[in-house]
Amino acid sequence: MLAGNTPVLVHNTGPACGLGGFKAGVTPDEITGINRGFGGETLLSGSPENTMINASRYNSFWDKSAVVIRDIAGSHMFNNGNKRTAQAVVEQLMERNGVTSGPTSQDLRSVIDRVGKGQLHSIDDISSALRGY
Repeated sequence: MLAGNTPVLVHNTGPACGLGGFKAGVTPDEITGINRGFGGETLLSGSPENTMINASRYNSFWDKSAVVIRDIAGSHMFNNGNKRTAQAVVEQLMERNGVTSGPTSQDLRSVIDRVGKGQLHSIDDISSALRGY
């Protein structure tokens, strides 16, 4: 504590914050580009920048990935291709970070579909589904 009894809150900041705090992240521009490749043209809800800032507040790879899925597929960030974008981004993050365990591509899509339908909401629930427990 500084200045008497006033608590000081510290958030993740700096360059890694814009990459979601991943060791090897995906930039907001890359997310937008991936979405455009799936036919997305318009940002509807939130932003890739905020998604990566939100992800940086979590510690584990799967929690960070859950934020990415929730913010893109669950919030319907773009006008088109949200689930495909979320899957491509998480698969890119897995590849860049050398993650070889975790959901298969089919299992990842199943989790993303459940988030997109509103069946999974919380980061803990999405992360647990990604980990398989």
